[in-house]
Amino acid sequence: YIEDGVNGYIFPFQDAVFLSRILDDIESGVKKICDPDVCKKRVAAFGNKAYYGKIMHIFGCLTNDKALKKNRISVVIPCYNREDTIRECVESLIGQDLPKYLYELLFIDDASDDGTASILTEYQRKNPENIHIITLQNSSGGYPGRVRNIGLSNVSGEYVCFVDSDDYVDENMLSDMYALAEENDADVVSAGIRMFEQGKGIIRETDKKDMILDLSYIDDLLKMLPFEGSDPSVLTRLYKKSFLDEKGIRFPEDRKMSEDQLFSMKGILLAKKYVVTSRIYYNYRNSTDSLWHNKKTVDVLWGCIETQKELYPLYLSRLKDFPEVYGWYLFHAAFTVRDSLLAQGDLDGYKSLLPRIKEYLDEYAPGITDNRIVNTQNDEEFKRFVEELRSLSVYGVS
Repeated sequence: YIEDGVNGYIFPFQDAVFLSRILDDIESGVKKICDPDVCKKRVAAFGNKAYYGKIMHIFGCLTNDKALKKNRISVVIPCYNREDTIRECVESLIGQDLPKYLYELLFIDDASDDGTASILTEYQRKNPENIHIITLQNSSGGYPGRVRNIGLSNVSGEYVCFVDSDDYVDENMLSDMYALAEENDADVVSAGIRMFEQGKGIIRETDKKDMILDLSYIDDLLKMLPFEGSDPSVLTRLYKKSFLDEKGIRFPEDRKMSEDQLFSMKGILLAKKYVVTSRIYYNYRNSTDSLWHNKKTVDVLWGCIETQKELYPLYLSRLKDFPEVYGWYLFHAAFTVRDSLLAQGDLDGYKSLLPRIKEYLDEYAPGITDNRIVNTQNDEEFKRFVEELRSLSVYGVS
């Protein structure tokens, strides 16, 4: 066993052996071991992810190498008037089981006018090494893509993830997902999510399967799309920052809905190595004051369809021989618009929009009412929507 007297870490024998190998490398003058990329390969080859952050911490202390003491992960957290929930969010992030110098927390305060800013400042004073705050003078006005893009422009980590300020995460989220990314040289790592309501507890959890995929192969892409493609959220994913930059993946700033779907689907369709874990780390608060629960105009909802239009060239590039597959996503966006309008009692709005929806589907997904995937969905509302598209009438009323 090896004990770090400063931080009190105890390492099992196999980690002691690994550390002794690194020390041997240093003593023999192989200075390249101080290169972060070489070190990462050594750790990945060693295959122990549970102690990854702690090993890196001791190695950084032994070598006093500044390159090893830089941020590995950046977490972007947009904030707007979340004084009631922000403490739980921050506590879960500063309580991660990685050394603090291995990750940074970038809070983007979207011109909050409650106590959110003062709470963030309080935490920054206590954790100056890894809490950073950007305060916007003018609110984004409910366009979340702008705030997240500001975060992406200011991060310094090799990997980036996103957390909403009314949610919280498990303490091993960053270390586990980082280890999976490093071990597999992944562009994207995707985990599960649990949804909870205050006073009710957990109301739903995802059920993902462990997968390590090379999406340059169409078989792997088709294998994972039914699972990952139906999960539009970026909140459960860790992205390699260089991958996002190389592919130009950013959030659209002109819509209040589905901006995360555009981002996550581009991540799926443009990634090479993609890792899915069945583990759940993210705790999503189902709150009635969220944007999703607010009444939405037709223009806001139409953003779901604009997202699919923007994704269409990628569908043709990656899935040109599988029109039924991408047709399903085009159909589902239209269904989301329909379902949201009817859920908020706007029958007239939906009736007036139905011809426009039909025109969109005829252009981008011709023959959608005969799509095999669409017609095998065991959902009465899907079936009703198909009939509405065929007859251009709603509930039998032209």
